[in-house]
Amino acid sequence: MPKVRRKQLIPEGTPIDVLIADAQEVMGQFGPQYELDLDVINGEFKGYPFKDWLKLHRDEETGETYIKEGGKCWEVLAAVFGETGAEEFEDVSELVGEKLTARASLRGKAKKNNGLEFGSIGPYIAPKKRKANQKKAEEAIASDLEEAELSAEDEEDMKKGLDV
Repeated sequence: MPKVRRKQLIPEGTPIDVLIADAQEVMGQFGPQYELDLDVINGEFKGYPFKDWLKLHRDEETGETYIKEGGKCWEVLAAVFGETGAEEFEDVSELVGEKLTARASLRGKAKKNNGLEFGSIGPYIAPKKRKANQKKAEEAIASDLEEAELSAEDEEDMKKGLDV
């Protein structure tokens, strides 16, 4: 499949799976951050490259750079390495070659750049496996509903609520 032209943006909220093609620590306008080069790996926007930045924090007393638990950077690390792996994370180069799932966001004042939507970042699950897991979950719910027994009173209340 040909690469998507760079000028096209992924619509905000679109679910995407991405590969972290490169990652490095840089000094940004607001301090230290990780710069990620991301490539969409499947779906309509397969091949689409974009960058995102993850804010790092600096201890005012020691000057040490750290990752704030609960922030976007932490969310990426937890998605890629799990909670324990995120705690053991040491170097930005460990992110290169890893995959994750998120929703696309539009960044910048003019909303002309894509990024990963904070709060939507999770571990990558291959589409076939995702579909199989969804089917299992739906079957389990259907089975639970079949096994659920309503009391005569609950059934009467339900009928009244449905105006049956």
